[in-house]
Amino acid sequence: MPNYTSPKMRRQRRAHGKDLAYVTLSGKRHYLGTHGTEEAKVLFDATVAQWLSNGRKNPTPPPDITVSELIAMWIRENAAFLKKSSSARCAIKTPNSVMIALYGSTLANEMTPLKMKAVRQVLLSKKFARITINKQIAYLARVFALGVENQCVDPSVHNALKCIKPLERNKTTAHEYNRIRPVPIKDVEATLPFLNKTLADMVQVQLLTGMRPGEVCGLKRAYFNCDGDVWTATLPTHKNSWRGLERVVYFGPEAQQILKPYFLRRKSNEYLFSPGDAFEGDPDRKLGACYTTQSYGRAIYRACLRADVLQWYPNRLRHTAGTECCKKYDLEAAGIMLGHHDPRATRVYAEPDNEKAIRIARAMG
Repeated sequence: MPNYTSPKMRRQRRAHGKDLAYVTLSGKRHYLGTHGTEEAKVLFDATVAQWLSNGRKNPTPPPDITVSELIAMWIRENAAFLKKSSSARCAIKTPNSVMIALYGSTLANEMTPLKMKAVRQVLLSKKFARITINKQIAYLARVFALGVENQCVDPSVHNALKCIKPLERNKTTAHEYNRIRPVPIKDVEATLPFLNKTLADMVQVQLLTGMRPGEVCGLKRAYFNCDGDVWTATLPTHKNSWRGLERVVYFGPEAQQILKPYFLRRKSNEYLFSPGDAFEGDPDRKLGACYTTQSYGRAIYRACLRADVLQWYPNRLRHTAGTECCKKYDLEAAGIMLGHHDPRATRVYAEPDNEKAIRIARAMG
């Protein structure tokens, strides 16, 4: 009877960052993540158990699949979500194109951390913010996780990619995000005359309700309950719908007056704000059923240039609404209007009341 030795978890030391755990089975090294973690122990047990059940042999390698095919698989798996979210489609466009350009024909099982870092270097050269690049690399790692789930990629490939250390603040050439600030009301008012009627109404509805750009773009009559003096709209999809949270938007008298003409023109399942309203005399022009966050933002960008005001984007309107509500009422009221379930999130949107701080300083001397 052969004299077998029990597999042992080993430690690979790293000069910078956390040490890696691995186990060698039948001459092949299997990475298990960060050494000393519970996750590494669980993965060690699972890897060894699979090896033992296979007669002390490593599992048969998954079928060959290229990186391009793997990305296409991820897009197919998430088609329903991507169809609803133009921002999600935009977020994955560049990392997908860079990955395919560099390693599209490479077998997914041949992907290594060094190759992924080469992808990151190209993203760095495109002047993305540090946080954006970290999100892009994390997304690409999730693509390989899907391959593992469907037994198209060896688990050790994904585990190795997860060991890539994110870019850290002040330790990279990537710039930091500037904090999003409220847009001054005077700049909004100066921009409105240079927007078409539909876009100007969208801006004003955002200011009155604190909606996200994507939420105002996707409004439909079917979402509304118009009973009572305050209307409500329950959004079926929104930023936090994956958490099982409900998003209800409240519309007071001013917002209702803006929306009423659109209610008369739209069927229940139609988008309230359509780019077709601005081009009714041009039937040959191909337009979408609704504005996207990108087309909405571009229109405001052009209007700012024509109005000769400092550039602002529609996501800043939500910060303006939150700040104004907090000044007039309190932080809790602002959180309710913005649809937050955690007051810490509201503090990101509602700027500190500097005027109150000045009054306190005067009083205290």
